[in-house]
Amino acid sequence: MEIKVIDNKMKSSLMASETVLVKQKIFQKITKHLANSFSKIVLDDRIETPPVMDMMRQKDTLFIINKNPIQLNKSNITSTFSGTTIPLHINMFPAELKIAFKDIKDDNGLTVAKMLSNVVFTVFDVFAPYKISIEEKDKVDKKSITEKNTNYLAGFFKKIASNIEIIEPEELYNKLYRDKLVFIMRRQIEQKAKSYREKIEENEKLIEQYQKQLTDTIRNITIFNKLLSSLEKDDNLQEKAEHMIDTIRKMNLVKDVIINPEAEEEIKIITKDIVLTDTDSKKYNLGGYEIIYKDGAIKIMNLLAKKKGYEYQHPHIKTNSICWGNLSSITKYIANYEYDVATSIVLSALQTWNPNDAYIKLSEIVKNLDLKPIKD
Repeated sequence: MEIKVIDNKMKSSLMASETVLVKQKIFQKITKHLANSFSKIVLDDRIETPPVMDMMRQKDTLFIINKNPIQLNKSNITSTFSGTTIPLHINMFPAELKIAFKDIKDDNGLTVAKMLSNVVFTVFDVFAPYKISIEEKDKVDKKSITEKNTNYLAGFFKKIASNIEIIEPEELYNKLYRDKLVFIMRRQIEQKAKSYREKIEENEKLIEQYQKQLTDTIRNITIFNKLLSSLEKDDNLQEKAEHMIDTIRKMNLVKDVIINPEAEEEIKIITKDIVLTDTDSKKYNLGGYEIIYKDGAIKIMNLLAKKKGYEYQHPHIKTNSICWGNLSSITKYIANYEYDVATSIVLSALQTWNPNDAYIKLSEIVKNLDLKPIKD
């Protein structure tokens, strides 16, 4: 039987011609049992090999394809045939052929090759046992390595012989490309399935959000119904309004309460002078403030700052922003038209300030409003 070795990757090994001769002699010895099936064995160690179908048309030839580049074994993977164990140099196998090709496994069940008809793709580097780098040639016993790996390869080829199944070209063509099409279709199906799973997950999250929104909406409807019912049953609005205004007028810091009939839903409260103490213990009279309730909101203006067009009304109050801190519950009282409670909170807040969370320092306001410290 003819043994042909095609090898153009031996630049870093012993001389290619020497290696080829060794391979031919060894493989002639360990492949005799394949002679009944093939008249020729091609050991192809090139980086680029002919198309699979071209090789399969040569039914009398067994092709052993070994595409792995020369490299040191770093994987720590070993394989055993005929009681002989060697380290493997792992090969890359064409993904689209995985379905069509049959697994060739060693004595431990490790896949070491893929076979279809007369073509074998090795998952490990078949020729690695005989590739001794120039740097290593004086450090290893080549004869020992050759004998050991020849025993291993004898077991490997015996396994190939027991798995030979020659397929007619037309049937082979259909099987190979049918299975390749199956591989492509399965990959597309997996991609679509992944996309559908992601869509399902997105929609499940949306359902969860909608359920929460629905629960909140139902709860709000219940609250609004109770509030509506409370408003419709309230027959003493005039009495309540008079009581609320009277309560506000009696507050120590309130100077006046103005109900403007031309400004719809507007209530304006004018305060007496507000005095604040700075961090240096100096006291400043900021003058009066106006507190305006309108459309469920509140606006607080320092009369002097308003006159000068100054933005900051108070260390915690800008023209369109109020820092309530822990007094945020005031919004609930304003929404429920409990202006007397809200006003009490505002008056308390106007008389204090916290330099750690203020919009601006009191000294800046004093400077811009041209205020002088109060003499004791």
